[in-house]
Parts: sequence; structure tokens; C-alpha cells
Amino acid sequence: MLIQPTLDALNRLKLNGMALALSEQMTRPAAQQFAFEERIALLLEREVIHRENSRMGRLWKPCQPKERGAVIEDIDYRGRAGLDRAQLASLASCEWICQSQNLLIHGACGAGKPYLACVLAHQACRARLSAWYARAPRFFEELSLCHADGAFRKRLAAIAKINLVIIDDFAISPIGPREHNYLLEFRDDRLIHCSHKIHLHGKESMRERASKKAGKGQGDGEVTAPSTRPRRCSCPPCGRSDSPTASP
Repeated sequence: MLIQPTLDALNRLKLNGMALALSEQMTRPAAQQFAFEERIALLLEREVIHRENSRMGRLWKPCQPKERGAVIEDIDYRGRAGLDRAQLASLASCEWICQSQNLLIHGACGAGKPYLACVLAHQACRARLSAWYARAPRFFEELSLCHADGAFRKRLAAIAKINLVIIDDFAISPIGPREHNYLLEFRDDRLIHCSHKIHLHGKESMRERASKKAGKGQGDGEVTAPSTRPRRCSCPPCGRSDSPTASP
């Protein structure tokens, strides 16, 4: 039996996952031992997985996150003081996004605020919600350029359609009158009923913890200790830390 016409028909029907699975089954003699119903079930399962992966890719790519590999399964709670499992599990359900609530993540430099924000963005994409990550300076710069060429309202309307907007490095420098007006316009397009807060703190930054883990196992069983010199912080002298803000 010629299999190529069947594969072409599946592709024309946009059943690409089933086409790939059928092609693989035909090249594996072990798959021929399965019953017809089992093979059909495997084809349908592959199609579902293919569509879920395609949908996730379409949502995750426009998000442009700073930490593309940030997933909730990789969070290390042992080195993150102030991070509550129950609270994060509640936020991971994305119900707060659907209820038009907002989230403020604040803490010292190196505490992992952008990583946690990107984790929540990834969870939103998993829940079939759109997300977008932007640093505050670039966010204001983009709005300023749109204001200059007459596309300001159009851009705000496009952002308003995004389910989750993450603004990183928020308020690390004084906000001028123009940026203040942009925030008011941005807020008016999004309903904000209440907020959640996460305060991250700890003795070590994420970079220091990563350096300590990388040092384990080097040499003859020796553990390389991180430098004890104080880490230079990029925060302004006033002590204010950069805080990513997630807004539905």
C-alpha cells in the first residue's frame, strides 16, 4: 500500500502531528504489532501533543522573555527566602490573570525577580494566555517613538489585548512627566482590581548560588567557595531595587 497519498491528505487537513506519527510507525516494525485501535490512539495522542507544542511556541516566542528557560519545575525554594510554595502554586494557576489582578515582585538585586516573572509568563502561555516581557526603559522608549509617529493609540490597543504584561527594572530611575502620562494611559486600558506581592530576600544572589553549584565537584573532591568580597550593586544610591511588575 502506498502511504504517501495518506500522508499528503493528512497534511492537507492540517493533521501534521498524525502525519509525522504515521510516517514513524511505518519505519518501525514494532509498531506493526499493535492493534488498529492502539495505532489510532497513538496517532491522535501525537496530534494533540503537536498542536499543544505549536500553540505554546506561538505564544512564547512573542513574549520575548529575558529568561527563556525559566520554568516552574526548576525553581529552587531552598535558596529563595520569602518565596512561598502555596502562594506560587496559586499564582501558577493563572486565575489572578483571568481576574484582572496584578503582581508586584520586589527585592534586592540578584534575588531572581526577572526569573520568577518569566516563570509566571511561561505558566500563562501554558494556560493559553498571551504574555509580553519588557524592560521599563525600552517600554517607555517604544511608547515615545509610537507617540512621535502617530501610532501611540494603536500600540496601546495592541498591548491591551495581551493577557499578561511584565515590566522589568521598574522605577530604578526617576520617572519623568512623560513616562508618568504613559503609565496613566497604560493603566486606563487595563483593569487592576487588587495586587499580589512577593518579596524576595536572601544572603546570596542567584549568580552567587549558581557559581557555588558550578564549583562543586571540581578537582579532587574539593568545593570551590564563592568570593567573600561584597557584590557591587547597580541600584541607585537611594537603595531602591529594580522590581519587575506583572500586570494582567
